[in-house]
Amino acid sequence: MINFIELRNDLKSWVRNTTGLDSRHVINQNSKGVTPTGQYATVRVMDPMRIGSDTKEYANADNDTVDISYIGLVKIMVSINIYRENGNITPLSQMAKLKASFDRVTTQDYFRSKNIGIIDSSESRDLSSVFNDAWIERRQTDFFFYVEDTDTENVTAIMKVDGKGFGIPYEVDASL
Repeated sequence: MINFIELRNDLKSWVRNTTGLDSRHVINQNSKGVTPTGQYATVRVMDPMRIGSDTKEYANADNDTVDISYIGLVKIMVSINIYRENGNITPLSQMAKLKASFDRVTTQDYFRSKNIGIIDSSESRDLSSVFNDAWIERRQTDFFFYVEDTDTENVTAIMKVDGKGFGIPYEVDASL
């Protein structure tokens, strides 16, 4: 199974490393707590979507059971929002850095080391608005990745059949 907490933390590290924001300013979207002062980013991992069909692998287990592993690719959409200017660094320029980082060897190596594949990103959207009589600049972009998902179930199996069929002795060994 995909460890979504680990995945989200890996994505937040990428945002921190690319934008220069610290861990107090790269937070989970909809997290409880005080809104950070100054520029900050939110990260939200959206529902996964299966890509194609899973591969099945079978392995004999204990007590006449079989482990069946289902291995497949999952597309993950990650919504990133960046709020407020930081001096001359705007949310637009921070988002442009994140989008451009997909072409960088260091970003590709980072995601490869985490077994995360890069797909693409959407256009950056301006969602700036007025809040408490102040203008809050905000940019939002969806980033798309793929990860391998593995799930295993253990099922009871008939491993061997002995007997006589129509008077002819036979033996079938169903072990893998």
